[in-house]
Amino acid sequence: MAYKNLTADEMTAVSDAWVDPANPACIALGKEASLAGLLEQVGRRHDELVAVLVPADDARSKAAMAQAAQLDTDHDNLASGIYGVLTNLAQLCDDGESFIVLRDRLMPDGLAAVVNTTYRGQSGYASRMRQTMTTEMRAQLMSIPLPDGTLLDKVEAWFDAAIELGQVEERRARIAAEADRVESGQVLKARNEWVRVVNALVALAQLSDLSPQLDDLIFGPLRAAEATADLRAARRVVSARRAHRVSDVAPKAGTVAPETDSAASEARTPDSTTAAAKRSDGTG
Repeated sequence: MAYKNLTADEMTAVSDAWVDPANPACIALGKEASLAGLLEQVGRRHDELVAVLVPADDARSKAAMAQAAQLDTDHDNLASGIYGVLTNLAQLCDDGESFIVLRDRLMPDGLAAVVNTTYRGQSGYASRMRQTMTTEMRAQLMSIPLPDGTLLDKVEAWFDAAIELGQVEERRARIAAEADRVESGQVLKARNEWVRVVNALVALAQLSDLSPQLDDLIFGPLRAAEATADLRAARRVVSARRAHRVSDVAPKAGTVAPETDSAASEARTPDSTTAAAKRSDGTG
């Protein structure tokens, strides 16, 4: 049995009863002179573990998410506007087919495929399209005037927004990964400190000759959580061993499974009927 098998949430659920002044377990601990001295340390380790389990607000991550949301809005508005302009020109102009061709070369899978994808997907698409856009396409886009430039300007702005969106998403992912590494180390340290103080509390209780009723009140939930955690850990070990045995027995691709002893014996021993026939006619 080991307290380390408890999850951090299970740990805090157990110690929460010990640090809540209104909880009978906390009241009982406070009345036991041999145990009351550890209450302060138990409370401190409990609070430290709770603190690392609550994700801290990361200003950099929030800023990156806000920037990405704005860039995504700009990207979608630009893509929708470009698609709409070319569609409307096709309806209004005599050579409308050329605008449909241009539109479909920019967004061959339609508008929805461009705007309803991941930030990285939008960025990758814009990078590829910018590289593959022909001189003819650029010239046609430039020939379409708008109040504040040409349609080519809007296409370039669309690409810029998408590529920057991908860069912001990469930065946000790096920030999140850094936070996860820090939090993982902090949680491990807090868990170890919790286990240490609980071991001390249990050891003192064993020396204090608590009544069965009082012992169950204070440590009953701990034992129940520990039993559940140990069973969970044991099941993981059994599952891992079974998976290991299966991987050892399973033949590799391109090979033939080894014969069992019985199969090998059958291959080496003639059929009894055939053997008898050979003896009757004098052969064998």
